Amino acid sequence: SMARDLYEGDQMARVIAVMMGVFMTGPILAPIAGEGILAVGNWQWVFAASLILAAILFAWSIRFGETLAPENVQSLDIRRVATGFRAVFTNRTTFAHTMALVFAFGGFTVYLGSSQPIIDVIYGRGDQFALWFAVAGVAMAIGFFTVNRFIEQHGARNVAMFCAVTVVVLASVFLVISMRADGVPSFWWWLGLIGTVNVFSVLLTPTCYALGLEPMGELAGTASAVMGFMSTAAGAGLAAIIDAQIDMTVTPMAAGYVGYGLLTIVFLRLGR
Repeated sequence: SMARDLYEGDQMARVIAVMMGVFMTGPILAPIAGEGILAVGNWQWVFAASLILAAILFAWSIRFGETLAPENVQSLDIRRVATGFRAVFTNRTTFAHTMALVFAFGGFTVYLGSSQPIIDVIYGRGDQFALWFAVAGVAMAIGFFTVNRFIEQHGARNVAMFCAVTVVVLASVFLVISMRADGVPSFWWWLGLIGTVNVFSVLLTPTCYALGLEPMGELAGTASAVMGFMSTAAGAGLAAIIDAQIDMTVTPMAAGYVGYGLLTIVFLRLGR
């Protein structure tokens, strides 16, 4: 919402990409920090650390101040909120990019939900989980910081379509290799392919947000909330369908990325 208050179009996509690059330091540092907390204390300390971080976030939110121009401030009431929700679902561009974000996030959430049991149970490397999860996070952060040049040169729409097509192509290769290996390719094949797929998958977040919010005008704040809610809630539900199929094979993960990637492409085309 803050980014939409201050920027629009391709510039907004570039700003969100940088924000997401910084955001990815969380997945990089969090497992390492968690290991450190558990090394000196019990599991309750993890929640105490979260409470401290929440307090810091609250204080910084107040310090940051309001980004919405005074002339665009609206009163908070049920009718305005309902209008915002209705606008998201009735505007073809916004709805299509919201659904593209849902399926893109659904694929990525499969990784978030299953990477730990895959590394631990299927590949027997549970003691290395924090390391490899952090390595994957570094790759995604680099992707966010480097995509700005391509958005500036080719536009958010073309970058989004390129990323979605690349996800499907790489995930298809992943699927074939996994099926040929009876569902358990080598750890290095799995790590390399899923890490590369995720780099392009997460780059759909800033581009879809920018494209979806562009026509929303004064309703952009509510629209960004709706897009965030739908991508998180519906994406998690889509991921749960795939996660439930992962037992001692990574083939369902590959299939999920292919299927959800194809649907992402469909909605990106509908939103043109």
